[in-house]
Amino acid sequence: NDTMDTIPGFRNTSHITAFLDRNSDMKFDTIYKAKRDLSVIFADTLVSLKVDETFGPYRDGNFFKVSKMVDKKTDGTAKASHILITWKGAERAGENITRTKEEAKVKAKELLADAKKEDAVFVQLARDNSDGPSAPNGGDLGYFQEGAMVAEFNDFVFGNATGTIDLVETDLGYHIVKIDDKQDVYQIATLAREVEP
Repeated sequence: NDTMDTIPGFRNTSHITAFLDRNSDMKFDTIYKAKRDLSVIFADTLVSLKVDETFGPYRDGNFFKVSKMVDKKTDGTAKASHILITWKGAERAGENITRTKEEAKVKAKELLADAKKEDAVFVQLARDNSDGPSAPNGGDLGYFQEGAMVAEFNDFVFGNATGTIDLVETDLGYHIVKIDDKQDVYQIATLAREVEP
């Protein structure tokens, strides 16, 4: 039947959301994911796909799936730690903060120098000194994608290499930031059909 040729299939459709709404038991998840967020069994195969390339059909749990690489972002997620030194009147500063902005800057510069020493234990410095809620975790902010943090912080982390430690000023205070890791992220569309006995 030649009339079917005018309907692009999953491989060629440019309207992925609409296509999956009509044909799939799962909607198009537009969120970019790191490899660690994908199904363990298929992650290696999925992340090696080129953009617009498809993989499948494959069985994953109770579903048959065909997955398509929609987009990739190199180093699209980053993991960072920070030591926040804030001052009286800064955004979200606790009532207990009495130091001035000038005093905060002096302390932040001292901590930056400490953090850059060869034998520095960043986690301990953060636990002992940070005014931020991540202090008990050694300043660890976990993984986040571009645009999740305030602009100056975001630009520093995504604009510099893993391992970089430096001082960043935001409305929240002075941050001694350490870039811990970066990973690529992938936007994958999956056409899924539930297997029903």
